[in-house]
Amino acid sequence: MGRFAGWLLRLRLLRAGWRPRREVWGELRLPTGLEVFPEARRILAQYGGLRFSTVPFEVVILDPCRDQDEVSRIRDASRLLNKRLYRVGYQEVQDRLYLLLDETGWIYTLEGGVGPDEHGNWVVEAAVRIQASSFERALPYLTRGEVDVAQGEADLRAAGITSQAWTVGP
Repeated sequence: MGRFAGWLLRLRLLRAGWRPRREVWGELRLPTGLEVFPEARRILAQYGGLRFSTVPFEVVILDPCRDQDEVSRIRDASRLLNKRLYRVGYQEVQDRLYLLLDETGWIYTLEGGVGPDEHGNWVVEAAVRIQASSFERALPYLTRGEVDVAQGEADLRAAGITSQAWTVGP
């Protein structure tokens, strides 16, 4: 990220209420049924409760407790990826995308919907997609909707990851 882009990101963070050495862990409501791990605690202590408007009618909210009923889908995604995942927030677009973090710091989105299967039965399906190799790398996207495709592809290659999306559900 260039120096100018770094300053713009810092200004967006400050405008949302972030500040250096921010510590809000004790003020957060946490979901039941998900075990907090150190990386999730670090991210939420610094950034929990922040809200960013990325484009008109789209917002990112760093609130781990929204929609307690989604915990089972997060657990399903954890089993599928064989990684512990923790919800750090969500993004409101046309649908809600949940922002998940694994223990190594990778950021994922969990999106889902209800639709008919091949037999006409209504089912809930979800997709998990990699967003970034760290929360800090995800910040330009979370605060402004900017995506660095080349950086993302380089991160995936470096990690030896061949797939960017997985289906959770039937």
